[in-house]
Parts: sequence; structure tokens; C-alpha cells
Amino acid sequence: MKVSKWGNSLAIRLPAEVIDKLGVKEGDELTFSPDYQNDALRFQRKKTLDEMWKRVDEIRDQFKIPSDYKFDREEANSRGKD
Repeated sequence: MKVSKWGNSLAIRLPAEVIDKLGVKEGDELTFSPDYQNDALRFQRKKTLDEMWKRVDEIRDQFKIPSDYKFDREEANSRGKD
């Protein structure tokens, strides 16, 4: 990848194979982190809000609350006292 001047900033162009692998499109945000051990950068597409909520729903579905469950604030705050 070549670093180019873009206004007052520097930019890189991502090769098509990287774009395909990351599944990015124009307007997506990327995050990157340095991999000092391999002298490289690791890129990742930033998740959209919809993708994050979908993941929350997936996790929530793993922990089903019984339909007859009733939260008791007094019991929760009793700290085991009788």
C-alpha cells in the first residue's frame, strides 16, 4: 500500500483483496491496531449500531428469564440477612 497526501492528511488505498476480505464499502469505518511483533497493522471494520444490537439480542437469547420470574427488590438488597 502506498501512502499518499490527501489535503492536509495522509491516506492509504486499500487493495481490492483487502476490501473483499474485510467486507468494507464506502463510508464504513475501520479501526486498526499495531502488531509490533510482526511489524504490521491489523485492520478491522467497525461494527454498525445495528450489528452491535443484533449481537446484544443474540447474547440476551442465551439467558432466558422464566415467564413466572418476579424481581424482589427487598430480597436483592437484603445481602443475605434474614
